Amino acid sequence: MSSATASECVAPNSAALYRERVEAAGPDIEARIAALTEVREQEGYMAEWSRETPGEWILVENHCPICAAAAVCQNLCRDELALFRSCLGGAVEIERTDHILAGARRCAYTIRARSPGERLLP
Repeated sequence: MSSATASECVAPNSAALYRERVEAAGPDIEARIAALTEVREQEGYMAEWSRETPGEWILVENHCPICAAAAVCQNLCRDELALFRSCLGGAVEIERTDHILAGARRCAYTIRARSPGERLLP
């Protein structure tokens, strides 16, 4: 495995672009998840999201266009999760529940509101 740093793996402006697109969706958690999913879909991740229960959602990436690079630079996956957390804010917890590099058929993220029933970000 490579010891490359995240800055060597990721384009420097991508985080700002993500935040801009997600923040433009407003304070509603579902609207932000939808915006994040749309960006991922446009980048080729075959992304989709759904509400699992009140206050819990799942974001699924059915394809990874950077899988070969991520296998060499695993900081990409770590930074991806950090980016999602940054974009969606502190009112939610995000956990990767499936990971292509770990042998799963997809990457999936469970997103939970920190306060049950919460739908708006502060």
